[in-house]
Amino acid sequence: MPSKLGRATTLYLDVEPYQRLRKLAGRPASREVNDLIRKRVAELEEQPQQVLDKSQYEDLKNRLNKMVKDADTLRAMLQKHGNYDRLDILASDLGLARDFRNLEEVAPQMLSEANDADTHQYISLVETIREAREIEAKLSDIRADKAKMTGLRSKPMGTATPEEVGTVG
Repeated sequence: MPSKLGRATTLYLDVEPYQRLRKLAGRPASREVNDLIRKRVAELEEQPQQVLDKSQYEDLKNRLNKMVKDADTLRAMLQKHGNYDRLDILASDLGLARDFRNLEEVAPQMLSEANDADTHQYISLVETIREAREIEAKLSDIRADKAKMTGLRSKPMGTATPEEVGTVG
């Protein structure tokens, strides 16, 4: 039998809780069940986004940790080879910005001056640090949004120092 809201469906419910609901609700049990189903559907529709957000957040944290380790490894290798300072000075002399925004312009110039494995590693180091800083900014935004949603005051987060991310310069 169709309901006022559309097509009807049959549900098989335990008798005791159904009878208690009819008695306590003060309105037809079918309306109560419809309301419960609507609420649950709304919860389930919101949940995937929350799970996705949490998954993305965890992925960003893991990527940042990996990049910091990679940057430390690259920097240590360049220092071991005795080329870190030389390449850092070269990059600076060629005008590499502190935020590395112009790396694409400076990298070819570096390679024309010194096209060796360590120069490529240095460029990889700078790319890694730049990407790590971008991830830090995203994490800061996510954390600030979480603080707003929970009603907490958020202290503005700064970018990590170069030493914290295995820096250049």
